[in-house]
Amino acid sequence: MTDAVVCTPLLAEQVAVRGRVSAPVVRSGRGPQGRVPGGVDGPLLVVGVAGALAPQLRPGDLVVGDELRSDDGARPSYAAPLLAGTLQALGMRAYVGPVLSRERVVLGPRERSELAATGALVVDTESAFVTIEVPEGQGLALRAVVDTADAPLLRPGTAWRGLTALRALRAAAPAVDAWSAATGARELLLAGPRSFCAGVERAVEIVDRALERHGAPVYVRRQVVHNVHVVRDLERRGAVFVQEVDDVPEGALVVLAAHGVAPSVRVAAKQRHLQVVDATCTTRSGGSRRRAARCSSSATPSTRRSSARAQRPPRTSWSCPMQASLRA
Repeated sequence: MTDAVVCTPLLAEQVAVRGRVSAPVVRSGRGPQGRVPGGVDGPLLVVGVAGALAPQLRPGDLVVGDELRSDDGARPSYAAPLLAGTLQALGMRAYVGPVLSRERVVLGPRERSELAATGALVVDTESAFVTIEVPEGQGLALRAVVDTADAPLLRPGTAWRGLTALRALRAAAPAVDAWSAATGARELLLAGPRSFCAGVERAVEIVDRALERHGAPVYVRRQVVHNVHVVRDLERRGAVFVQEVDDVPEGALVVLAAHGVAPSVRVAAKQRHLQVVDATCTTRSGGSRRRAARCSSSATPSTRRSSARAQRPPRTSWSCPMQASLRA
């Protein structure tokens, strides 16, 4: 199969979503040996119940795995934040985080606590195993919480909690449809000419020159540009991207990215005796910021709120194409 497929390990889970979602719903079977009948080489969403590891989770909460883990490793799920965002827009309690798959059901409080320390939000016995043959990034898991540390699986009330979880999966159908609709072949229209703004181009050039002149490593506070290809190329050549200047060794060279920094960042850099290369857009955009500040100070609060609403782009449905044709 190359089209999007929804997979449920258990019959009860299949009944909860079948007829509610547009994508084909198949059963993989319970446990680590479960597989999609006939195989799948396209987007796959595993839908089912799970046990909570994170203490904030309650029965009926939904977890979308941005990483599917097992004892053999972890694989990313690129569409996880988008699916979770759609669920949250529907008013559902949805979280994004790692989903851990074990070969047996986790029951004891000690084991649950140890697994929670790894950062995983929930644990199941299928997600990572079922998606092992799916192309990287295209496997996804949507899990509804049944049992928690306070309400273990082998306790009274499990049937009620299971029903709550299945109802949550059923209510998630519109978000599942949005995911499956976004995974098909699409045509992307690219504007021409297209490029980064002048400030970002200047910042990338500054990092280039710093690497040529000083060699690796060159530390850069935050991503110099929100483009994974440019960032990876700079990392390959020796750039090290950090969140804050506190992450930079004392006395090292650090580039301040184009997006701008607060005065406290410059103070912190000075205290750490860092060699600062300023790639922010302060010089070129200072006049614009001063004009904006004057407009902001002269406007009433209600006027500023109205202007913000007027300038805000309209909300659109998300898409995460797995296959696309490009046409400039």
